[in-house]
Formats: sequence, structure tokens, C-alpha cells
Amino acid sequence: MTNSKTDQQERLTDAEAAYHRGQLHHSNRRFDSALEDFQAACKLDPESDRYLFKVAAAYHNTGQFQEAADSYTRLIEILEDKPFKEQLLLAFAYKGGNLARLGRFDEAEELIERALEMDSVSPIGLAMKGQLFLSQGKNSEALEFIRRALEIDPENKIVNALREIALKG
Repeated sequence: MTNSKTDQQERLTDAEAAYHRGQLHHSNRRFDSALEDFQAACKLDPESDRYLFKVAAAYHNTGQFQEAADSYTRLIEILEDKPFKEQLLLAFAYKGGNLARLGRFDEAEELIERALEMDSVSPIGLAMKGQLFLSQGKNSEALEFIRRALEIDPENKIVNALREIALKG
């Protein structure tokens, strides 16, 4: 084995270790620490959509919505040329949800609609459409999309969290 292959394998092993540390932090709701580990994994393997997806989610969970949207943009660039992947649909929907939180409703709606064109019964696509309405203060419209998402996936934590937010508003 050449030195460069050994170095590459070590980087990938280190990236996987950082990813798993990030997963542990994330599951314990230590999102700042998770973000650091996911970023370390991405730095070691910048073309990994799995690591980048987690970076974007950690940014979202730390309230850094613009950084999350930017990470989803990069993820979309990586995934667009590949055969259909659910991650691409999720990247469109989640980026739209983050843009909605930033008040960029037209951009958000365009992305969420792209996700729903890919799969009109995607619980996350429907939930992000609900997030869009929540961000605009349209709780009854939001609840309709959230209700549809819950019919498809009643145990989805993201959808249930959005439901709680909409009911409180």
C-alpha cells in the first residue's frame, strides 16, 4: 500500500470517529459539541453528504439558520448530479425551513415545493410547508400540512415538535 492510500484511509477512519462522536453529542442534545465533531468529519472527507447533512442539522439545532441553509446549499450541489436520493429531497425541504425562519419566504416556498414535487407525501416536505406557514404566522394553514404529515408518519419527532409549536401559537 502506498503512503497516500494509507493517509487517505487514516483520514477516513478519523472522519468516521469524529462523526460517531458527533452523533453521541447530538443524541445527548449537546449540539455545539456535535457541530464541532461533524465539521471535523467534513474537513477530513469534504465530499461526504452524510457528514455535511449532520453539519447542517447541527447548525439548525444551534439556531444558526443561515449557516444551516448554506450547508444545505452545498449538500444540494453534491447530491444534484447523483441518482435520486431522499437526502436531496430533505436538503431542499430543510433548507426551505431554515430560510422560512429567516423570513425569506419566497425562496423557502420554492425549495419546499421542489421537495414536494419529488415526493408529494414526504412527511418532512409537508412539515416544512407547515414551518413556512408557521413562520408567516398562519397557524391554521400550518396545522393542515402538519396534520397530513402526521397521518403519514405519526411518530416523526420533527413533525410532532412543529405540531406543538403550532398549537401553542
